[in-house]
Parts: sequence; structure tokens; C-alpha cells
Amino acid sequence: MAIRIAANVDWLFNELQPLDRFAAVASHGIEGVEILFPYGVQVDQLAHAVTAAHLEVALINSPVGDWANGDRGLAMTADDATFEASIALAAQTAHALNCTRVHVLSGNGSVDDHWYRYIRRMRWASEHLAQAGLTMCLEAINPTDMAEYALATPGDVSRVLEAIDHPNARMQLDLFHTWVTEGPDRVAQTLSDNIWHIDHVQIAGTPQRNEPLDGDITLANTMHQLSQLDYNGWLGLEYRPANQTAEGLTRVLATIADGYGPGKKSPSS
Repeated sequence: MAIRIAANVDWLFNELQPLDRFAAVASHGIEGVEILFPYGVQVDQLAHAVTAAHLEVALINSPVGDWANGDRGLAMTADDATFEASIALAAQTAHALNCTRVHVLSGNGSVDDHWYRYIRRMRWASEHLAQAGLTMCLEAINPTDMAEYALATPGDVSRVLEAIDHPNARMQLDLFHTWVTEGPDRVAQTLSDNIWHIDHVQIAGTPQRNEPLDGDITLANTMHQLSQLDYNGWLGLEYRPANQTAEGLTRVLATIADGYGPGKKSPSS
């Protein structure tokens, strides 16, 4: 089993222009990227940059609406036509980028206040994306970073997935968000408890969301646990570089180079 590393190009290499970040990722031997917001650049330009760097796109987000005015997804508040159009655009964009996974952002508000409409929409999105050959993921985002976001904890996501009851609805587990909401002693257990739901994992260090090197969450320890859980998927680097991206990324990858480097087999293989 190989655990694959994806670099988030919205968080890493911000010292470079967006289309130049892909070559920078590839220069570190990383084989995948996450693109959170692929809608502000011509998709053919993004696809060209990805292909030229010989990368795979592991994950994109669905459209969020008007981010500057507080939108964090369309499932909670938009009308049906707007929400469905956003999912169709996400599918179209994913296909153009040869990506097979879409994180559908829920938006702000109380899930319980909009329960039946929200579950109906997410069930529809699961099926629509399944028919397009794409996996739908839902993620919990901690309330310190997004105070009003609909899904705050992995438990919230699990509850929604059970209600959606569709095989194409999966969990995207961000370990930093989990650390904030569950506490440092519960991160590993939460990962283990939810592994059968999980289709994508993201990591950042604690407490400042910098490189996952020496806090409660480290890349090497996380990859070791994932290998023990027989996880066969992407691990996204979604952290805020403390200094220049290349400096920190080199140190992060060096911590796993002997046994867990990109494309290498884990010890449990």
C-alpha cells in the first residue's frame, strides 16, 4: 500500500504566481495537488500547468458562492437551481483537471434548522457526482476558523453521512480541525474510528497550522498510523508555511523520506 502526498497549492508556494506553483510542487518529488478554488483561473490554463508538471489533482472544492461576503458553500442557503448548477460546474471542472474527488462545502448555518433540505441536496449531489465518476467528500471545519460553518466536528460529518446513506458520500478528515475540536488526545482515535468513512485526509502542524513537524500532529506519525489502518489514499499538506514554502517542505518530506516518501511503500506493505 502506498500513501500518496498532495500539496495544497492554495496554502503552499504563495510566494509564487498560482500557475507557477505546480512546477514548484513537482520539483520536491510530490505527485499530487489539492486545488481549493479552481474557478478564478481559466481551467484550461490550470490543466496545462498540472499536466506540464506531471501531477495529479487529488481534490477540488465545489464553488462556495461569494467568499468575500461570507459565503462558505451553497448547500444551506442557495436555491435548488443555484446549488445544482454549482455541483455541475464542480463536476465539469474536475473532469477538465482529471480529478476524481470533490469536497462539497456545506456553507454556514445550522444543519438541524435545514435538515431535510440539506440531506436531500447532499444526497442529490452524491448521486450526480457518482454518475460523473466523482467521489463526494464532506469535511468538518473547526469553529475557531469558521464560526458559523455547518459541520464543526467529525461527529457532525458522520451523522450527515449516515443520513445521506449513499455509497458515494465520504468523509474528508482534516487532522488540524480535528485537533482543535476534539483535543490532542483524540486525534488518532478519531482517525481510527472514522477510517471506514474516510476518502481523503489532510494534515497541518499544531498549534499554529504550520509544518507538521514537531507538535501533536506530525507527518511521519500520521503516515505510520494510516499505514496501520490500511489507508490507501491521499494525504494532503494543507498548512501555512512558517517561512518560505520550500524550506519547510524540504524538512517535512525529509522526516518521512526513509520509509514513507511520496510513491514509496509503507512499512506494513
